[in-house]
Amino acid sequence: MNIQKTRNGKNPAVLSVGRLGVLLLWLTAAFILSGCSSSRLKVAEYEFVYNGDNYVLRSTYSPGNPESHNSLIGRNFVAVDINQDGTMDKVIKGNITLSEAQEIYDYSLGMLEKQGKLNEINKKSKEFIFNKSYYKFSIKSFSSKSGPFNEFTVVNKKPSLYSFKTSIFIDRGADGKLDEILKGGILLEKAQKMYNETISEGLKKSKLVKKEGIILVK
Repeated sequence: MNIQKTRNGKNPAVLSVGRLGVLLLWLTAAFILSGCSSSRLKVAEYEFVYNGDNYVLRSTYSPGNPESHNSLIGRNFVAVDINQDGTMDKVIKGNITLSEAQEIYDYSLGMLEKQGKLNEINKKSKEFIFNKSYYKFSIKSFSSKSGPFNEFTVVNKKPSLYSFKTSIFIDRGADGKLDEILKGGILLEKAQKMYNETISEGLKKSKLVKKEGIILVK
């Protein structure tokens, strides 16, 4: 397997963390390592230090391969970005929270951007988008060994100086109930009301399906 490495940004391997995904609210861009044009999975790593601790950001990618993903690896945990959109989706080892993992992940992506090591690649994913006033809501559905889950994103198109533009939440059981704040400043109770409204719109427009209490994007 062709493995490229960067150690604190010193070597030439490029971690592609599509800024297009951030600028376009993560609708189509993927966060991947560059140099992965063949059908075989390619792996590259970026080592960095955050608050005195060592971490590795590992990207596994091949176009169209469902096994493509990003892993954030710490001394006692592993968290994954399943669809490589810049958002941590699951903690597969250790006791770190998703929000803590996201904070470290965001830091590494910011470092890579400053070093000019970011490329972009389009990667489609199932998503329902609902706009209301100056808010943009989106639901993405994922599958895992422990069952399906949803990622709910709220984007404030006109954020104030002291408010977050993007807030992300996790519905672990895809049952319509938000369980965790991944990032952002919206309280869970308020986000739940937004989620309920977005689900209602999605079901009404047949963009979401509800079966046996599970709500998923079609």
